[in-house]
Amino acid sequence: MLSSATLSQLSVFVRIIETGSFTKAAHELGLSRSAVSKSLSKLEEQMGKVLIKRTTRNIFLTEQGEIVFNRAITLLEEFEDMFSKVRSYSAPEGHLRLSCSVAYGSNILPGLITSYQKKYPLVKFHIDLNDRIINLSETNFDLVLRITKKLAESESHYYLGQINWIYCCSPQYLINKPEINIPDDLIHHRCLTNPIMAYHDNWVFSGEIGEIMVPVESVITSNSSLTLLSILLSHNGISCIPDYLASTYIKKGALIHILPEYHAGLSHHLYAIEKKSRYINPLTRSFIEHLQHTLIGSGSLSQQKSDPV
Repeated sequence: MLSSATLSQLSVFVRIIETGSFTKAAHELGLSRSAVSKSLSKLEEQMGKVLIKRTTRNIFLTEQGEIVFNRAITLLEEFEDMFSKVRSYSAPEGHLRLSCSVAYGSNILPGLITSYQKKYPLVKFHIDLNDRIINLSETNFDLVLRITKKLAESESHYYLGQINWIYCCSPQYLINKPEINIPDDLIHHRCLTNPIMAYHDNWVFSGEIGEIMVPVESVITSNSSLTLLSILLSHNGISCIPDYLASTYIKKGALIHILPEYHAGLSHHLYAIEKKSRYINPLTRSFIEHLQHTLIGSGSLSQQKSDPV
């Protein structure tokens, strides 16, 4: 009968082969490289066979190693499937490591996590907020929420909705300023730009007559929507920011939606990206289903999805 130690050693052995590296396997498993090497040595000792041959640059399966590898994959899949079925009958619990952009993670994510934990109080979150592109295969995160135009086809993702951007400013900014009736009027105003929402130094407006390109000379450029929002609230110009940031301030009267008959010609999509694995992670999948129900089911985000660009 297999012991838990042997199952663990088989799992480490499989990750070494799948990643092609002791170091990468150790990083993914949260172990030291020496612990991974020791685990393999113990497995080979139990088997009485050398399973992996190593050179300075590569690792290779021996003939016996290939037999063990193929059988181990099937065994581990069956073992995980059994546990997944058992876990599916109980409430989710455990730790979920999540990465998200700073703006979305600061404003929307807290409410999503709070409503989830009210249903599943045994789930604990570790949240990392940054605007870098996270490669899940190189980190120990379980899930990434990413706002983007296009995802890599190889990524295991779930669509959560469209992120719309709007042009806005504070009422105080408009005092004694030229009126804004058409997009071209913006050339007479202080424009604050985010590079991802400008097309060759133009702001794009989409309306009934098609798209209008307005050249803008930015007085402040920032890749942070939160920074641009703070400047808008300081009555220092007009900018294009995500509607999830602007909507609360528009309702309060602190911001005004400029040219509401148009929408920004560029849009993005929100995805939940799951770490690729042959095993289903019930905890991750449970939180993704919560996001889909909350964001898509309630209409919190637009469900209209254009082809990513």
